[in-house]
This record gives sequence, C-alpha cells and structure tokens, in this order.
Amino acid sequence: MEHLDILMKEYDSLRQESLIAIQSRTSVLSFGLATLGAIFAVAVTTIENGQLAYLTSVTLILVVPLIAAGVASIWFGEHHRMHRAGRFIGELEQRVNNMAGAELLSWEGSLRVRKSHMLAPYSHSVTLIAILGVFGMGIGLWLVTWPIGMKIAVASVQAVAHAVFYGRLFVALSSLRK
Repeated sequence: MEHLDILMKEYDSLRQESLIAIQSRTSVLSFGLATLGAIFAVAVTTIENGQLAYLTSVTLILVVPLIAAGVASIWFGEHHRMHRAGRFIGELEQRVNNMAGAELLSWEGSLRVRKSHMLAPYSHSVTLIAILGVFGMGIGLWLVTWPIGMKIAVASVQAVAHAVFYGRLFVALSSLRK
C-alpha cells in the first residue's frame, strides 16, 4: 500500500471521528435538555399539587445545576474531540497535498485560513445549559422555606461556582477557535 493510500485511510477515519463527535454532541445536548425539561415538569406538577414541595425545591437548587454542568462538560468534551480531529485533518490535508503535488484536499485548511469556524452556535448551546441550571436553582430558592440568610448564602456559593465553571468553559471554548 502506498503512503498516500494510508494517509487517505487515516483522513477518512478522522472524518468519521469528527462526524461521530458532532452526533454525540447533539445527542448529549438533546438528552440533557430533555432531562432538565422532565425535572422542571415534575417540579411544576408537584408544586401545583402541593406535594413534596421541599424535596422539589432542593432538587431544583442542587440537582438541576449539577445535571446542567454535567451536560455542559460532556458536550464540551465532544466539541473538543471534534476540534482535535479537525486540526489533525488540516495537517493531513497539507501532507496529502504535498505528496500529490496538487491541492486535492482543502476543507479544514480553508476553514482555518478564513477563520470561519463558528463560535456563536456553540457558545449559545453552553449558555442555554447554564441558564437552565441557574433558572432551576433560582426557582428552587424562591420556593424553599429556608431563612433568607440561608437562601442568600446558597445563592452566593452557587453563583460563584457557576461563574467559575462556565467562565472556564467559555474560555476553553474560545481558545479552540484559535
């Protein structure tokens, strides 16, 4: 087998890796949003019926932000995997083109030269997940019958945790674009 054939097999394999990462990222987002939606639906139902209000509030305060952060972490991992494959595909395109003496492959390389990788759709996905986590926590704090000082303390700790977690995630997301 020639070197070019081997490189093309690797190219095809990496393209598949990238596509699988895109599909996985979409699935993680879909299942995560469905899970959060189900939790919100159960919360609304239990609150309307006056059942398990305390448990529902604590679930919204603690579980929803944790699930949101978990979804965001897994989503970002798949996004990072897609970028790693894309970066290597760009390098592979150059090697194939050099060996062939012609520009046969150019998709990833042209995206990088034009800097046309999109950031907004990806940051919007993470923002949506973060907002749902904060929204769940806020509704839970509003409903729970804790003293105001305890509510403020919990809200403060979670606000700092959210700011650090999602801030780092946005920085990492932005750095992939470079």
